[in-house]
Amino acid sequence: MRRKNNGDALSPDEIKLLQNLQNLMLFGKPLNENHPGYKTLRPQDQKRYTKLNNDWINGKTLTPENENVLEKLARTIQLNSGPYTTKHEGFNNMMPIEQDTFNGLVEKQAERVPLNPSEKENLKRLKSMMRPAFPYDRNHPGFDNLTPAEQKKLLNCSKKVDAGVTITPEEEDSLEKIKENMDNPIPLDENHPGWNNLVPKEKSRFLANRGKEEEGDDLTRAEDVD
Repeated sequence: MRRKNNGDALSPDEIKLLQNLQNLMLFGKPLNENHPGYKTLRPQDQKRYTKLNNDWINGKTLTPENENVLEKLARTIQLNSGPYTTKHEGFNNMMPIEQDTFNGLVEKQAERVPLNPSEKENLKRLKSMMRPAFPYDRNHPGFDNLTPAEQKKLLNCSKKVDAGVTITPEEEDSLEKIKENMDNPIPLDENHPGWNNLVPKEKSRFLANRGKEEEGDDLTRAEDVD
């Protein structure tokens, strides 16, 4: 199970991905309208996902563009698998001892007992293990939350790593920060650090357009560009 067909040993990341996929098959939830993450999609994305997924299930050929859209929406659903509890579909990505540690930390939080810095870091690590092990590429749900410069840096560094080129310590640190931002994206709303970069008129237009999106209305070309 831990070797490729050509006899090459799997890398640690490939082993993690394989174990994650096996756990999803055993303990995961179907990626349909009843999945907790489905409700986090915008109304128009729910409709688009349902149509594309049904087409794919029924054997219809999807365009490469629609295949990517379906992949990204499915990953978004998986990434939002509900609260980090024992019912989270990624809970079984952890070993029993890690599950016990996780439960202890979550119980402390529920009892409003402050976690020390070490416990906070450990809980963060365990939550990251519960999340699906997606490749950090264009189809990662957090890719669109990156700035154009971060997207370019991610793709360039990933290309080097895939080619076996050693990246610098600075590039490695930058890559890890970008990956963390992708796993824990900051919602683009009024609480975003860049909210005050907008002038009042832009804020009003943003809120109006977001309201239309949430209600499932299609934006005009000009509104989409805005």
